[in-house]
Amino acid sequence: MKGITLILFFLGISNLALGQNLNVREQDVLFRKHLVRALSLRDPRNVELFGENAVLSEILLNALEKGNLLPYRDRLCKEEVSREEILSKVIMSEEDSIGFIFSHTLKEIELGEDIIFDKHRSEFVFEQKYIALIIPQTENYRGITEPLAYFKYDDCSRVFNMDERAYSLNFSGVKVPFNDLFLTHTYKSYIVKIGNGNYFDQVYPDPLKAFIAARHQENVLNDYLYRFFNP
Repeated sequence: MKGITLILFFLGISNLALGQNLNVREQDVLFRKHLVRALSLRDPRNVELFGENAVLSEILLNALEKGNLLPYRDRLCKEEVSREEILSKVIMSEEDSIGFIFSHTLKEIELGEDIIFDKHRSEFVFEQKYIALIIPQTENYRGITEPLAYFKYDDCSRVFNMDERAYSLNFSGVKVPFNDLFLTHTYKSYIVKIGNGNYFDQVYPDPLKAFIAARHQENVLNDYLYRFFNP
């Protein structure tokens, strides 16, 4: 809790952040919207938080290797896939192998979450659903960007709690767990998809238009939340 309080102090985050990850009864859900965020571990801001060399990805793959994490083929996390199939595509060491993905190159993350208005508490909360490791086009022998695997966020959260590497020291030397970074949305990301619609880069083939659409939706969401708390 000390870590969360320190983050909120530095970022000036309102009670919106404090209400995240709480169990919301379905009968209390007045508003729900699903958001898909892209989070790059190459971004300097995220490097400061999560470290270099894709430590977050390595933690999840290590847990998968040990049998502590179930991989899924879809973002709804309904269709399980064997860990052997996932690990057969990844090289955990520096050996030179063609057609495989090095774990330290998995620096693109997809995060799915629901934003909910809880009428019982009269506040918005975020409910993280999944984390996906994305194979970037530049690292994929198939020449396309595609997900390596989807993991339930609750499972990832347990993995982070068990791994001593899953924390940041970039807040005055205080250890802030990865779970707290996700809890408070401290990381840098942008929305790439809303609800069950297409990704913005599928709707807009022009990368610039897709980027503008993503930023616009982010601004719309931020403006909506701001106006709600500042009528």
